[in-house]
Amino acid sequence: MTISNTVTSSNIIKRADSLSDMNLLRSYPLREGKRIEVFFDSIKGAKTIVHENGKETELHFSDSGIPSELRFSFCKLKSYLEDTYASYNGGRVFINCRLRGGGHSSHTNHWQTFSKAPPPPQRIPVNYSAGYVITGLNRPEVQGGTFVEESGGVGHRNYSVVFQTHNASLKPSVTITVNKSEYNASDIRRLQSIRDQIFSNISGKKKESSDLESRISTIQSFNQGNIAKKQQKSQELTELESNREYESNLRIQEQEIDRLKQRFQEVGGNIRSLISFLELSETYNLGINLHSDALELFFRNKSEVNRLISSQLDIYTLLGKCVNSARLWLEDSRKSVGKDVIALIGNTGTGKSTAVNYLLGSPIFYDEQTQAMRVAEGYEEFAKIGNRSSTSETLYTQIHQNSDFLFADCGGFLDTRGPEQEFQAMASLKATLSNSSTVKLVLCFDSNALRIDRGSNFSQFVRTVLQDFLRDYRETRKSVMLMFTKPFFHRDGRIFSSVDAIADIKKMMEDTDSVDLRNLYDFLLRDSGKYISVCEPTDGNSRLSMLKMLSEMNPIQSKETFHVPCSPALRNRLFEETTSIAHQANELQEAFQRASKEVSRLKPLVLDKEKKKLALKKELEQLEKTIQTQSSELSQVQSLKGRVLGELRQLEQQKSQKDSEISNLSSGVVRYKSDGGSWQIS
Repeated sequence: MTISNTVTSSNIIKRADSLSDMNLLRSYPLREGKRIEVFFDSIKGAKTIVHENGKETELHFSDSGIPSELRFSFCKLKSYLEDTYASYNGGRVFINCRLRGGGHSSHTNHWQTFSKAPPPPQRIPVNYSAGYVITGLNRPEVQGGTFVEESGGVGHRNYSVVFQTHNASLKPSVTITVNKSEYNASDIRRLQSIRDQIFSNISGKKKESSDLESRISTIQSFNQGNIAKKQQKSQELTELESNREYESNLRIQEQEIDRLKQRFQEVGGNIRSLISFLELSETYNLGINLHSDALELFFRNKSEVNRLISSQLDIYTLLGKCVNSARLWLEDSRKSVGKDVIALIGNTGTGKSTAVNYLLGSPIFYDEQTQAMRVAEGYEEFAKIGNRSSTSETLYTQIHQNSDFLFADCGGFLDTRGPEQEFQAMASLKATLSNSSTVKLVLCFDSNALRIDRGSNFSQFVRTVLQDFLRDYRETRKSVMLMFTKPFFHRDGRIFSSVDAIADIKKMMEDTDSVDLRNLYDFLLRDSGKYISVCEPTDGNSRLSMLKMLSEMNPIQSKETFHVPCSPALRNRLFEETTSIAHQANELQEAFQRASKEVSRLKPLVLDKEKKKLALKKELEQLEKTIQTQSSELSQVQSLKGRVLGELRQLEQQKSQKDSEISNLSSGVVRYKSDGGSWQIS
């Protein structure tokens, strides 16, 4: 079976590179442009290639026409192929030998005789032929014949000895001298191949040694750099650890903050009272003018200060008492939300509570034992009524109602019992009126005080109510009623009535020089005194007339109408206390802010320093590991370099040995001698 390898024109270039490493032994031209070539490859041995129509086909060795014994022997194969011709049939190549000198040669198997380079033919009756590759061949010596140098061979690489004689059976003596370099060419090439491989290995080992030396130098350089870097980082860490300025300053500021926090807690009750008071005043728009720079600054920083204190309200200060009392009147003020309210306002002890019970329908009688008005037994006492031996029961605005009316029994205007009571009355009135839907006002005044000090008490009351309490009294002509309480008896036995009240007011109007006061009196006397009444609780008839008048009055709907007055004494007390607490809180808050800012500035510095220390420690640990790793690697590479140098010395010794063997095989010549019989080597 023929096995071939066809090489197309597309891979001729690739094959040309591989053929450059092969020796062309013989080329046989055929008809129709075909060609057979025999190559010798140092690895695969003999190859036969058929060229046909631009294609190359490599034949299986069994179809190459070459004896298998010659496949890997260059010299023997070259000798075998001399003076041969080839044919190609059925995918197989046939190589035939040509006979020289009359065709009596029988040297077909002459390559089997010697183990070295093939000798000349053993028996040639007419000629002697050295038909194999010989270079450096000396001219043969022929005795007993005429030497003719044949020119029909293939160049100087082939040599034939031809002689002429009259006697064909004459066997002249022929000597052919061959250089040993040619005689031992196969062994020399083998040794050279081994030597070249050794040389290549030497080059590889030298490069490996050089690379290892470079690697050693690099590792040593890196290691020295890391050692220097480790020393530098250690020094930086030592300097960081020794510099404690940031930590010391931070500790001082943190201690200052702790001290300020403690101080905040000591005065926290007062500050809490101030904050709660300001919130209460703002929520219900009490309208107390307490403007000061300290209070204004405190108000801006209120939320920050509030976060710094955890103390409860100090109920023993004026502010604390005012705020604490709010829990009492706030509940009542919420009862007026969305309601139509009739508010009874007047000074303390005027009798407003008695009037509320009277107007709500509870019978009133005078108790001789207590010398005070009382609700008849069996009837509801809506508003608690005080007596002569005790103070007024109404400290703040209270809501009382029946099915028809809702009355606000307000605390006393300008309550003289103290600033706390005055604040309750003022704040509760403001909150009640702010919560209500509409308001009708009943101004209550004790008739017994109408003529005292030529009506100075009454004029002060009128100014307070109409000018201070109402923003513009002229807009409330049908919304305000003046009611005199506690009517007294004249000497003639008549009881004080609305006619008496109108006359007295007219008299005071004539006696005053104040235009503003005249206008106020004129407002009270409007519509011929229609809105002036007298409450006589023991007389049930007056109640119906007053309720009828209240029903006919127009309600006040705008919350902006009211401005709850505050006495100068209360305002001064509140101003002093709020300003003092605000000033103290501001100083603490400013000091706390300074310390906090300093802590905020120092903390990142300390934290950054700690991060740097931690980073340096980690870096030192990593450097130490790297140095140890590099030292271990350096030791391994140095050991490896020692082994490589030892292997290099062995390879150089082997190369020297092969050079010596090649020199021995290449020096001198080999002589073939023949007297017509076998060739002898001398």
